[in-house]
Amino acid sequence: MTYPLSIREILATNQFAFAKLLTFRIQMVLAYQIMAVAVGWHIYEITRDPLSLGLIGLAEVIPYFASALFAGYAVDHYSRSWFGVLAALMLCVNGLTLMAIAAGTIQAGNGFWIYASIAFTGLARAFIAPSYSALMAIILPRESFAKAAGLGSSTFQIGLVTGPAIGGLLVGFASKTTAYGLAAALCLGAALALISLRLQEPPSAETAPVFASIAQGLKFVWGNQVLFGAVDPAEPGGFEIDLVERGLRFVHAVRVGDHLLHAGVHRLIEQVPVERGVVIPLAPLAKLVAHEQQL
Repeated sequence: MTYPLSIREILATNQFAFAKLLTFRIQMVLAYQIMAVAVGWHIYEITRDPLSLGLIGLAEVIPYFASALFAGYAVDHYSRSWFGVLAALMLCVNGLTLMAIAAGTIQAGNGFWIYASIAFTGLARAFIAPSYSALMAIILPRESFAKAAGLGSSTFQIGLVTGPAIGGLLVGFASKTTAYGLAAALCLGAALALISLRLQEPPSAETAPVFASIAQGLKFVWGNQVLFGAVDPAEPGGFEIDLVERGLRFVHAVRVGDHLLHAGVHRLIEQVPVERGVVIPLAPLAKLVAHEQQL
């Protein structure tokens, strides 16, 4: 039997490849968050219009969603690491462009170039998550995925919390130019972290053309709505559903210490466990639906 690696072993696997991948991730998250804080203040300084702040999100989300499916296909069929490098360099160029706008080298006008750079950010971000996930699957053995995913999630959350704080401090006590410059430097560092990886990527499998492949993926996702459960079964009153298919349903539980305060089952249609684990029998779940209550 193969056992999961320890955290130290995970970080040291393949000449510290996963540590380098986490370095890529934290720097990208920090760069984006710093840039987001600075650009929000920047656009409001120019327009003095609250609506302009809402348009920032719209300018980013449209290119992001327009390119996300194609980004996943590209990462699956070409170099995983180099698409991550490309995304980092795109954000680096974006940070330098915003720095030039803040310094007055490029005239912002009514904010057009700022919105254009935000749209460019959305395009770049579409490649980050597919590259990270694909590289993690190459670097680590399957049995260590859960622990590695926890490390990756913790790294991501640290970046989400500290990035806006750093961005706000830089805008408040230094300048927008400094904030953009630091974001660009972090993106460059992220690109170098991926370039330093020494991995033998598996050859791409032959698949259908891009639009047919995307359609197949969407059909699979729609037909296999899978949700993972819930609460630690080792704790008093705990339970979980390991893996359930065919229908959107989940167990929602609220726990304080050893006390289960609230439990509800939502849209439970049928239960089909497909992996080993502690599974709630169908009858008790159905009973919870009918008698959802506060304890």
